[in-house]
Amino acid sequence: MGKDYTENHPVARDPDVLTVCTTLINTIGEPMVPAVPRICEAVLWPTLKMIQQNFEVFPDHRIKFFQLLKAINKKCFQVFFQLSADNFGLVINSIVWAFKHIEKNVADTGLEILLELLNQVENTDAANDFYQKYLMAIITDVFAVLTDTLHKSGFELQAQILLKTFQIVESGNITQPLWKDGQYNSNRQFLRTAVCQLLARAFKHVAAPVIKSFVGNLFELCGNQQKFTTNLRDFLIQTKEFQVTDNAGMMANGAANGVR
Repeated sequence: MGKDYTENHPVARDPDVLTVCTTLINTIGEPMVPAVPRICEAVLWPTLKMIQQNFEVFPDHRIKFFQLLKAINKKCFQVFFQLSADNFGLVINSIVWAFKHIEKNVADTGLEILLELLNQVENTDAANDFYQKYLMAIITDVFAVLTDTLHKSGFELQAQILLKTFQIVESGNITQPLWKDGQYNSNRQFLRTAVCQLLARAFKHVAAPVIKSFVGNLFELCGNQQKFTTNLRDFLIQTKEFQVTDNAGMMANGAANGVR
């Protein structure tokens, strides 16, 4: 089945093959781990090449691709550690690409995958390397969709992801520096500075003290989901009062920069 899928012309590939793979992984679970790399080679990567051209082509393959990725992430997460750095980067870029999609089902699936991924990676030996390479880019991309006008329906999941990222940094469990340039006393200080700069570029008409207070509250309130979410919502209301809708600066340096 996988061989036929790979060798067929993209137009002739049956999206139900993705559904079969997803069902197998969801049903069998961890014992499927040895088979997942073959599924990736035969089904996942060829489908990714089909759908990454733009947001419109192969809509059935697209949603089923992300459903398969969601199943792998939830049931066979450890297989990600068997991937090459390039292929794992494709996984991360695919997730970011998903939650930036304007189709709600795709965007929500991408957010769900990302939240599950953050929860899964937290207690692994690879956590520090993962955070060092991807955490700031993830935060950048989530803020980008949080503050645009196309992804309002994903607010609750976006808030949960940001809550998780700030909890991770606030915990002090990251032992490697998240920054590449400059000098900071801690990852907490770096993230505070980086997010303030990020928001200042995106919302030039919002006063610096307002941004500083908001970011400070992200750290102070990350132990309380309701208050953290309210802080996010209040800030979004303030930005709308200034009628600032251009967050292009925020989008520029995200994890999926250059990926449609």
